[in-house]
Amino acid sequence: KAEILLAITHPSDWQLPQMANSSGAGYTTVRTDGEASLCVFREPACGSKGFTLHVGVWQGVLKAGDTITVVFGDTSVGSPGLRAQNREQERQVLKVFGDMEDAAIIPWQHNDFTRGLSTSPVFDVVAGAPAIFHAIAPSDALIGQPFDLIVRACDKSGNLCRHRVTGNLRLPDGNAVPFVLDPSAPGHATLENIELDSAGVHRLEMEVEGAVVALSNPIRCWKTWPERRVFWGDLHMHSNLSDGLQDPEYIYYFARHVSGLDIAALGDHDFILGKNNTWSRVVQLAKKYHEPGKFVTLLGYEYTERTYGGDRNVYYLDDDGPFLNCQGDTPHPDQLYQRLREHGRPAMVIPHCVIGRDDIWAHSDPEFCPLAEVYSTHGCSEAYPNDHPMNPLSAQHNIYGPGTCYTDSFSRGLKLGVVGGTDDHGAQPGWGYSWHDYRGGIMGVQMTELTRQALWDSLWERRTTATTGERILLDMSVDDLGVGETGPASENPTITITAHGTNKIDLIELLRNEQVLHCFHGRGWDETRVYRDASCLASGAWYRCRLTQADGERAWTSPIWIENPKS
Repeated sequence: KAEILLAITHPSDWQLPQMANSSGAGYTTVRTDGEASLCVFREPACGSKGFTLHVGVWQGVLKAGDTITVVFGDTSVGSPGLRAQNREQERQVLKVFGDMEDAAIIPWQHNDFTRGLSTSPVFDVVAGAPAIFHAIAPSDALIGQPFDLIVRACDKSGNLCRHRVTGNLRLPDGNAVPFVLDPSAPGHATLENIELDSAGVHRLEMEVEGAVVALSNPIRCWKTWPERRVFWGDLHMHSNLSDGLQDPEYIYYFARHVSGLDIAALGDHDFILGKNNTWSRVVQLAKKYHEPGKFVTLLGYEYTERTYGGDRNVYYLDDDGPFLNCQGDTPHPDQLYQRLREHGRPAMVIPHCVIGRDDIWAHSDPEFCPLAEVYSTHGCSEAYPNDHPMNPLSAQHNIYGPGTCYTDSFSRGLKLGVVGGTDDHGAQPGWGYSWHDYRGGIMGVQMTELTRQALWDSLWERRTTATTGERILLDMSVDDLGVGETGPASENPTITITAHGTNKIDLIELLRNEQVLHCFHGRGWDETRVYRDASCLASGAWYRCRLTQADGERAWTSPIWIENPKS
C-alpha cells in the first residue's frame, strides 16, 4: 500500500504533532477527498529533534486526482494550533517523501541527501517582538580605558529581533550613551569607547522607552590590571558543516559580535566532517577568525562515539592537527589518544559528559583530559539529582547508570576542571537559547592575556568556571591556592569565596571531597565569604564551589586539590 512521509528534521524543536486530543496543542488531522481510508502515525527524526509523519492507505485505493490534506494544529476542531520551532530560520522545509515521479534531491538531516518531492513546502520562521534585553561587557576594565559593549534585543524565545529599538546605556556617572538597534543588523549593536571613572564592581543600565530593561553583567574596574582577567568562551559550537543551522562564518560572527565572546571553537561532528571532506575548511576558518587580543579561536571537532563513554571534543593549540574520525581508523578513544601521542603536538580532549556513557571516565586519559563539560543546552551532568536534568526521567536519578556524572570522575583519580558550553545547533553560540531543553552554558577562563597560548595554559591549569549562560564571576582560594591549582595548604585552611552575580545570589555551597562542607545564604548581588575548615584535612582532599542565583542561574568553579598539607 502507498505511503507518503512528511518530516521536520534536525536541528529543530517543533512541537510534535499528535492525533489523540482534538482540543490539545499540535492536534493534526489527515483526510482525503477520495474514497480511501487513511492511517497516520508519528516517529522521531534524529532522536527527539524533529519528527516524521507517515500517512498511508488503510483501506481502498487512491485514484489519480485524489487530494490528501494534512493540517498541523487544526484549529477548526478546537486545537490552539501547533508551535513552530523556537529558532528563527529562513526557508524551513516541510520535507515530503514518497514514490513520486517528480522526486528531487533535497536536504535531509546531518547534511545527507534523500530523494523527496521537489515542491515540498517552504516557509520562514520569524522572530517576534522584543522581550529580552542584554548589555554585554568585558568582565574586567581599567579606569579611563575605553572598551566596547554589546546591546542586544531578543524575542521571548531568544531570537534577535527585527524591530527598530532605541534606548540609552546609563553609566555610573549619570551620563547616557544612546543606541539604535536597526532591522538591517537585527537585534544587536556595538557601543564603542565606553569608559568607567571609578574602581569597583559596576553594572550598567540599559534603558528602552525610559525604563530600565536590563543590567549589564558585572564589570570589575581596576586601577591597574590584575595578574589574570576573566574571559568568556564557548568551545562547543555547531555549524552546517555538520548538523547545525547556519554556515560557520555566521557562527563565528554571532559568537564574537552578538554573544560578545572572547574565545570560540567549532565542535562539528567528525563523522559528518569526514563524510563531506570538510576538515580543511574547519582548519582554514579557525585561522581566519583568530585575532590575538580581541578574539581567540581553537581548532577543534567533536569525536562522536557512543560505545566507550560518549562524545568528546578534540582541540589543538596549533593551526593544524590530525582529523581522527571515530568512524574511520580510530573507533576507540584509546586509539584516539594513541594517535594524538604519535602526532606529538599539543592536543586536548574534553569529555562531553552530559550525555556520558558508563565508560566515560575509564577512557579519559589524564595526558589529554584536564577538563570536563558539566553543563550545556542538554542540561547539567555535575551530579544527580539536579535541577537541570537532561531528561525528565533523570530529575531524581542518573538514567545513564553509575559512574557517568562529573562527580564520579574523582573516584577514578582524575583531576578535571569544569567548562560550560552551549552545544548549540541553532546558530546561537554563547547563547543557545532555543536549541534544546535549556539555554546553553559558557565558560569563564582566568588568563594573563587574550592569546591562544595563554588560553591553552589556563585550560591546562584548570583556571576555569562554568555557568548556565550568565557571566557570573565566581572565584575561590584555599590559603594561597587558586582555582584549578594543586599544592600544600595548612591543616585548617582558610577558604575565601568571592562572587559577583547577574542577579541576587541565593546560595553558595562549599564542597570538600564532594560533600557540602558549608552553605552561605546570599544577601545581595555581590558576596565575599571566608570559612576556616576546622576539621582535620588529609592529603588528597579537594575543594570546589557551586553558586545558585535567585533566578535559578548557576556557576561552578574548578576544584582546588590539596597535597602534602603544611605542618
